[in-house]
Amino acid sequence: MKRYIKTITLKNFQSYKNQVIHCKPGLNLLIGTSDSGKSAILRAISFVLYNYPKRDSLIHWGAKETEVTLEFSDGLKVTRVKGESKNDIIAIKPDGKEIKKTKIDSEIPDEIKELLGNPPKDDFNGLISYSDQFSKLFLIDLSPSDLPRSLSNLTGVSVLEDSAKYLMSSYKAIEKQTKNDEKEYKNLIEEIQSYSFVQDYESKVNDLSDRFDSLNKLENKIDEFTNLIDGINLEVDKSYLKVLTDLITKIETATKSVKDALDLSSDLQSLQLFNLLNDQSFDENCILSLESIITKAENQIVLINNQKENLKTVESLNDCKILHEKIKEHGQKLSDDYKKIANEITQSEKNLKEFKQFLIDENIQCEVCGSVLK
Repeated sequence: MKRYIKTITLKNFQSYKNQVIHCKPGLNLLIGTSDSGKSAILRAISFVLYNYPKRDSLIHWGAKETEVTLEFSDGLKVTRVKGESKNDIIAIKPDGKEIKKTKIDSEIPDEIKELLGNPPKDDFNGLISYSDQFSKLFLIDLSPSDLPRSLSNLTGVSVLEDSAKYLMSSYKAIEKQTKNDEKEYKNLIEEIQSYSFVQDYESKVNDLSDRFDSLNKLENKIDEFTNLIDGINLEVDKSYLKVLTDLITKIETATKSVKDALDLSSDLQSLQLFNLLNDQSFDENCILSLESIITKAENQIVLINNQKENLKTVESLNDCKILHEKIKEHGQKLSDDYKKIANEITQSEKNLKEFKQFLIDENIQCEVCGSVLK
């Protein structure tokens, strides 16, 4: 069963000097003649629960203070004291702990209200309805402004009104919050659009990754070619080249002399042969002379052919030198390309670091774990 008032103790309260009233669970009836103190008991209960009424006429005539104690079925005791120098309320909890509040204002302290179960209260005198002797008739003599309020309290319409007010207030708050959310959503959409460049940066990062892979492959090829060049000995003895150069010069001079001699010999032989044939006066000695000249010419031709073979050897060396120069030029070009690619890698790494720092500064990416923040 719910908690109920077990006893009401009145000391110097209105017409009661010292009286204890016992209550039982359920409905309790107060029966008595007019002006026997029935309403005073209700006022005493209201005095403890709501601090109402507040008049000094509550004190018994001739006494300096009044005291009302309500004892509940669960052992809680609440005492209200009021006098010339006192205006206190004391609560003794079932465990014996005492709570005392002094200089009570218009309301019962919240801590005491909580112990009492926060009894509800209307605009007049709480849920306890009582009237003085010869007071106006209930509802009938109320003013036009008080009648609707009293009817509302009696029928529970006030609860519906309070609920409607609460619902309307909640609706307006939700509507306001919805508008704020829509505005924030629009701002977020605009902010997301301002970060559209991130996709471009993503494609650039992917492109840089592909370029890094290509550069790594190119570096491997450059290393292979460098190792191949290091394995070839292209050094040439300069003194040997000088000897070859001098030899070529001498061969060229000798070749020119032989050619001139052959040309002259050819002219002379043609002339003599023409004369011999014309005169038909040549003998065996002339034939031997011709054979000797022809033999010498053949020897000179063999010598020249040998010299040409030597020249071919020299030309092979020149070809080797030219090949060496070409290899050096190609190696230099590869080195320049490598430096250029290395510079591009350095710049790309710098751009990537700047982009990562930008994401961190704009709170888009976590600096520690790299996760997306927005």
